[in-house]
Amino acid sequence: MEHPNYEEINPIEKLNEILNELEFYSTSVLTSVDEGYDWLGEDSKCIVILSSNGGDNMEIVLSDGGEFTLYFADAHAHYLAYQYDFERMLQDIQSILDNRICSGNLTDAEGEWYGSGFFEKDRISNDPESVFQHAFEIKEFCEHLIKVGYIAEYKFWNAANNKIIKKYN
Repeated sequence: MEHPNYEEINPIEKLNEILNELEFYSTSVLTSVDEGYDWLGEDSKCIVILSSNGGDNMEIVLSDGGEFTLYFADAHAHYLAYQYDFERMLQDIQSILDNRICSGNLTDAEGEWYGSGFFEKDRISNDPESVFQHAFEIKEFCEHLIKVGYIAEYKFWNAANNKIIKKYN
């Protein structure tokens, strides 16, 4: 018998469970017939968690294709349709709502995108070169970013915690 956390699940069937977890937040559920959401699959659902402080909204897409996608600010993450990934997504959502995790985005000084992701709050106090290590490990990217400069932007659920680091030579 498989461990219950490795149980395959249907993301659409988790809609009410997610909404129950978010009961203290303002949410709406949208589908492909709603304006601006025609990119959703026919049977997909999108839960929008509305920011109450002027920051970015969060979106959780429950895909009929068998995955969850969490969008916040300039980053997103995919979660497979397994119980363990679903539980990890719920933890990540709560961490964003609690300002323990933020969205991070790296662009060069000219606005070209070099990476994004979700990062723990205490990690972003480090130099962006270590936070966005995946971009700086590529010699060509590193040389370009050092030459023209770069911007690391971190967005939190509570927008008062947002942080921008600019490095120019």
